[in-house]
Amino acid sequence: MKFLVKSIRRKVKKNSVSTKFIFKLQIEVTFGEEIGGLLKREAEREESFASTNVPDTQYMAKLTPEAISDPNSLREARRNDREIRSNIPKLIKLL
Repeated sequence: MKFLVKSIRRKVKKNSVSTKFIFKLQIEVTFGEEIGGLLKREAEREESFASTNVPDTQYMAKLTPEAISDPNSLREARRNDREIRSNIPKLIKLL
């Protein structure tokens, strides 16, 4: 999936206002609305996961207030975890 995301993003200018729209449209056209929507949400969560859940770029932080002190970051980290765990089985079932 990361290869697909990178290849689509290469085709679109990095600083374009409509980058996300074009990305979403190409995914939905390629895979259909249901799978395309799931892939888009999964890509967004994976991107957020890398910056929020893996603060030292090596190990995943525990989802506790002690490990992630900022409440907003903790909420985002838990959301990433929950949505990735939810999206993967759906994608496997559909694909």
